[in-house]
Formats: sequence, structure tokens, C-alpha cells
Amino acid sequence: MSSSLKDALQVLESRLRLSEYTLYKWLVEAGNRRTELIFYLWRQSTPIHIYRIALDLNRRVQHVHRDLKRLRELEIAEEVENGYWRLKKSS
Repeated sequence: MSSSLKDALQVLESRLRLSEYTLYKWLVEAGNRRTELIFYLWRQSTPIHIYRIALDLNRRVQHVHRDLKRLRELEIAEEVENGYWRLKKSS
């Protein structure tokens, strides 16, 4: 993550009391209303560079969305695997 992106996230975190994870989660969940959310977040913060960084976040969030999906799939696979071993142990 670029340092300017980190700085902007820290500003947003302190001004809006959001965690980086929450910010990404909101952007992912906003879907096609993401741009509105970005403008809202930008208006809540004073530094102009946050606008540019928010657009960068918008691009990055596509990857975050894929990562979250992959993580969910991995967790589900892990649960299935754990269930399988529990079944095997009990039989």
C-alpha cells in the first residue's frame, strides 16, 4: 500500500473513527453506489488528496472484493475439511 494511501486512510480513520477494514468493507458493500460513498467520505475530510486516493481505493477495492471472496471460500473449505476429520475420528 502506498504511503499516501496509508496517510489518507489514517486521516479517514481518525476523522470518521473508522478502521481500515471497515472502510474497505463499506466500499465493497456499496457496489454500484461506491462513488457516492467515496464522495461522502471525501466531504467529511479536509485534505484534497483524499479524493485522488479514494479513487485509487475504488480501483483497489475490486481486488479486496476478490480477496474477501477467496477468503470465504478458503474458510468454507477449511470447515468442510475439519468436519471431515471429525467424522473420521468419531467413526
